[in-house]
Amino acid sequence: MSTGTWASVTETNCTCPYLEDNAANPDLPIRFDPDLNEYQIVWPIGDGYGSMLLYHCPFCGGRTPKSLRETLFATVPNEEYERLHVLTRGIKSIEDAIRILGTPSRDEATTVPPDFTPPTERDGRSNWPVRFLTFSDCSDVAEVQVSVKADNTVEVSCGPKYTGPRKRAV
Repeated sequence: MSTGTWASVTETNCTCPYLEDNAANPDLPIRFDPDLNEYQIVWPIGDGYGSMLLYHCPFCGGRTPKSLRETLFATVPNEEYERLHVLTRGIKSIEDAIRILGTPSRDEATTVPPDFTPPTERDGRSNWPVRFLTFSDCSDVAEVQVSVKADNTVEVSCGPKYTGPRKRAV
């Protein structure tokens, strides 16, 4: 069964055919991703799509199957997260990131559909990242990502490296 969410109120698995039947109908927004063993609601966005993971069946309320998502990523020990936190705590700009971490493995501009309005902070400034720098050479099991906002402020995050298949199932 899925791990559910903080709002889950049942441990009962879904046994009705609702999700399977709906995922088999290409005219409906529910899809099953066999690589992840997950049901998702999918909608078009520009040339791509957006998706939201389903933790419970919308018909019977039972939990969806256990996701395989965690098996597609490396395990990062707490000591490695702590090491990366110490390594990255002085990063306040793109220049700091490159000086401390080296050349990024990926440097990607954020793209959004033309009709999408990015969220803003209370003072009206956009808090939406405009660029992502990903550093894969800092760790065998983790990546460091530096998110750059329109005002050139940065946020640093660390996460496990993807080790699963390279295809998209949806």
